[in-house]
Amino acid sequence: FVPNQLDRKTYYLASWIDREGRVSESNERNNVRLKTVSVLGPRGCVRKLEFRNALQLNYFSDKLSLSSGGMRRMIISAPCNKGHWALVLWGCRGTSPGIPLPGGFRLPLNYDSVCTSFGLAVLNRYPFYGFFTKVGATGHTYQSIYVPKAPAGVRPARSHFAALFFGPNFGAITGTTNAVSFDLIR
Repeated sequence: FVPNQLDRKTYYLASWIDREGRVSESNERNNVRLKTVSVLGPRGCVRKLEFRNALQLNYFSDKLSLSSGGMRRMIISAPCNKGHWALVLWGCRGTSPGIPLPGGFRLPLNYDSVCTSFGLAVLNRYPFYGFFTKVGATGHTYQSIYVPKAPAGVRPARSHFAALFFGPNFGAITGTTNAVSFDLIR
């Protein structure tokens, strides 16, 4: 799986097996592999929200422990929306049926008075940084979520994030992203 956040270019991958030479082998020279990979990038007008953590297996789902807290990073890839505004929203009531929007778009979140309202109230402040931003020349925006260590009474929860786009002058909604799941666990 190649994430949408990778720009069109050539990447160099390297892997080492038994780097410290702890396993005796008949051929010690075959433990390094170097590979060149050309990424063609997404086709068409893509608008994707993904988690941006190193070596992540699934870019559309992540979790964080309430016991220890921590940070997660996300990225929006929207090369067709350069110069537009992106607003990331938070919901704790699932993704279906979603919110119908003008222009025939549907935001894959269900509004809820706690998570969605809280996310809008603290937009671009702790714990949600970069949740309202302009899509730059690269077609990407970057978001961060900070979750503090929670007291013992706070329960685990499943939530979701998704984004919608506004034109450069806020005249119209110009698209939405997929939803990504974010689980708060104990």
